Order: sequence, then C-alpha cells, then structure tokens
Amino acid sequence: SSCIAAVIYRPGSERVTSAFFDALSDVLDRLATFSDPVFLVGDMNVRLDRPTDASACEFTEVLAAHGFSNHVTSATHDLVGALDVVVTRADMPPPIVEIVDAGLSDHRPPSVGVRQ
Repeated sequence: SSCIAAVIYRPGSERVTSAFFDALSDVLDRLATFSDPVFLVGDMNVRLDRPTDASACEFTEVLAAHGFSNHVTSATHDLVGALDVVVTRADMPPPIVEIVDAGLSDHRPPSVGVRQ
C-alpha cells in the first residue's frame, strides 16, 4: 500500500501569524487532491490542548474546512501540552496514535499505526 506523508515544523519561537494559516491552507488544498491516504504530521507549536485559544481554534477550523482532522489528544511536550499533530482526512479510518517518551528531549513524538 502507499500513502502521502507531509511533515511540518512551525518554530515555537515565532508567534502564530495569518501567513502560517494561509500556508497551511495551501498545503491542505494540495494534499486533498491525492487519492492515497494522507498524513500530515509535525510540531505545530500551537497550543492545541487549549480549545479556547485563538490559534488552536483557527488551526482546527482550517483542518475542518479542508476535510481533515487531528488525532493527537494528549500532551506531546513536557511543559506545554499538545503541540504535535497527526492529521488525516476525516473520511479515513482514524489511525492509532500513541505518544512515545523516547527520553531524548522534552517532546514526546506521536507514533502512528494504521487500522487494518
């Protein structure tokens, strides 16, 4: 089988801007055209554990507008909650996502498995 994987890193040292959301929207427009399963993964440095945070709301809205959803539901960073994502098209079966503490940094990257 095959899939499309896109990896995004948004530096946490920079504030979240409308340009980030414009670029994310463009990437999602392109990813939505593939017939293979699509995985968008990475460190967004957006506080997705805070559902009322303006950037978290906009991130979720951009995903939904393109038919995508995030499957990380627990903390991926020791100090600041959920920053990393595993995003798929909403019409796909949700992947199995586990948060892995490799002990190498303050991040706990998501591990992804596909449901059979």
